[in-house]
Amino acid sequence: METLRDTSTVDGSTRQVRVCHLMSADLWAGAEVQVRTMASHLRGCRELQLMVVLLNDGRLARELRLLGIDTVTLDERRQSSWELVRRVTCILRANRVDILHTHRYKDTVLGALAAKLAGVPHLVRTMHGMPEPMEGWAGVKFGAYDVFDRAALWCAADRIVAVSREMAETLRGRGYRRSAIVAIHNGLDLAAV
Repeated sequence: METLRDTSTVDGSTRQVRVCHLMSADLWAGAEVQVRTMASHLRGCRELQLMVVLLNDGRLARELRLLGIDTVTLDERRQSSWELVRRVTCILRANRVDILHTHRYKDTVLGALAAKLAGVPHLVRTMHGMPEPMEGWAGVKFGAYDVFDRAALWCAADRIVAVSREMAETLRGRGYRRSAIVAIHNGLDLAAV
């Protein structure tokens, strides 16, 4: 991964690295819990400025707002994919985001395009799990999404985070760009355990 662009200010001090998470957040499951856990720990990091854009309002949005995280929700049911790309591009550009972090195929496809249009220099994707086998129309539909997701990752992702070593090996075996894959295990909120 190339180094981040210079974050020095005119007076020589270092400005915060601006990180934006983009997620569909249409349910409350492992990926959403992990984003909430990560955000709760990163919010106190002085070197980072953290924000989140969600494509659905719901529990994750409420949890992040309770933490004081800058959270924007866009309703994916009321906007076309092109409108979502346009709006995400505007948000990324207005906030001068340095790193866009996505979590699912839709986030990645829309986010990679928006990041390119907004001039965001880095894209990271966390793969929270492998897709379950699907049949019929659902399988065909997912297959199409998977093609676009892989293309976006191949062309734009600086890192693809696998949440286990085994998943990292599976991704390598399935043709994901080997140089981008890194295994980082999920964090735990020990205070909640």
